[in-house]
Amino acid sequence: MKTSFSGDQAKEFNKFLDLPYSMLLESPVEDLGFEWSGRDDKKTFENNLEGIDGPALEYYLSNPFYYKVNKHRYRAPEFEDIILNEDGTIDVALGCSFTFGIGVPEEWTWPSLYTKLTGRNILNLGRPGGGVGHSYVALNQIIDRFKIKNVLHFHPTHPRALYLLKMDYTNEILNTSVMFNMSFEDSQAKFIFNEDYFKQIMCDTKYLTFIHKRDVDAIFGLCKGYNISYYNFCSYSPTPTLYYPDYIKNRLGKDVSIEEYKCKVIKSSDNKEDDIPARDLVHPSKNTQKLIANQFIKKMHNQAGYIQPFVDHVL
Repeated sequence: MKTSFSGDQAKEFNKFLDLPYSMLLESPVEDLGFEWSGRDDKKTFENNLEGIDGPALEYYLSNPFYYKVNKHRYRAPEFEDIILNEDGTIDVALGCSFTFGIGVPEEWTWPSLYTKLTGRNILNLGRPGGGVGHSYVALNQIIDRFKIKNVLHFHPTHPRALYLLKMDYTNEILNTSVMFNMSFEDSQAKFIFNEDYFKQIMCDTKYLTFIHKRDVDAIFGLCKGYNISYYNFCSYSPTPTLYYPDYIKNRLGKDVSIEEYKCKVIKSSDNKEDDIPARDLVHPSKNTQKLIANQFIKKMHNQAGYIQPFVDHVL
């Protein structure tokens, strides 16, 4: 569908294409990286420093980090530089900003922790804001390029859908973007789809939930055809955030109390008070990233493949 924007619409739309989303509209850039990304922006960080969670964020003042990505916009080495495991295979991590690691250093992301804990190299194909549809496309991009042994897929159940912005066949780079349902103020779909009918369909929570489930099945089928073990989780235990009141409000709204929030989380003995929140106070904290890695490792020890029962809007 070809879409044209007026000047005002374009300006409004670009507000929601902050890094790394804006990179999806650009040509490949070698050795690309950036200091801030998406919700993890400098202004928000400075504001959060003045809030009740400010002391927990002071860690980042003396320990800044840099988002280094490859030409495909993944937080990973260039594909030609990927180091295979001793058996000649590679594992793959699929997901959104939780997998990419918005708000935390690369070494804290669950794919990096998975490598540290298991000794197996893993290719991080997490795309900030990306839905399960993007994960399907990303896996298709590389499934014939590497011998993949395990696919680890973590995707919260926020309803999202995939649409294509530009296809660059010459450079074999797929540029995509995402949309959320219309309950989000920053829904890109209202700028992409002009007809009210398509806005309603492509922003409907039930329809996007159906797409989520359908695309998980598609990825499972793709893995089965290549004899790849597929592990999927769609929720996580954010108990460490109980220590950060502003973190809670950023996730669930300004009127949500800590006691209400406690009712929504799964308690775990792995969550310690020495945790450090994500720099944006929205994404998984340091210890929560470890929890995500450990739940994959535990499940892989017990069975060859797993798909977590789908629960709509876990958080």
